[in-house]
Amino acid sequence: MRKRTDPAAHSADHRVMKTWAVVATAAIGVAVCTTPRAQGLGKTEYLAARKTIESDFRNARIGCEPMAGSVRDICMADVRGREVVALAELRAAYDPTDEALMEVRIVKARASLAVARARCEDVPVHRKSACASDAERAHEAALASPKALPKKGLP
Repeated sequence: MRKRTDPAAHSADHRVMKTWAVVATAAIGVAVCTTPRAQGLGKTEYLAARKTIESDFRNARIGCEPMAGSVRDICMADVRGREVVALAELRAAYDPTDEALMEVRIVKARASLAVARARCEDVPVHRKSACASDAERAHEAALASPKALPKKGLP
């Protein structure tokens, strides 16, 4: 039989795991957005992919419906965020400009903030403010990283 751990230790472990999740997400975002640009999509490919994304995420939203309470809120925030990110990435693939790639980074940061805020609603009252400030710091770090990168063509 498993021993129950101290709740304070569990909370600390949970905080560490959340921090690593935020760091990993930011690293993935930087890696994805710094990859070399490929040739843009054609208009018909873009429109077909957009319809597919909208349809897939409409079905994913339906999957959140039977859930209750904050679990449903987290699921909906996650689905909305993934949909917005997928559409931004599609736009960047269709029109691969610096602005489009920057928009992908911003959208990813906003989506993770929305999910983090939804998860903070499920934390005990004494941890909510810390959870919210952690989410805000991660969001600001994700927004600051694209601006810190040097632009091409500048000495």
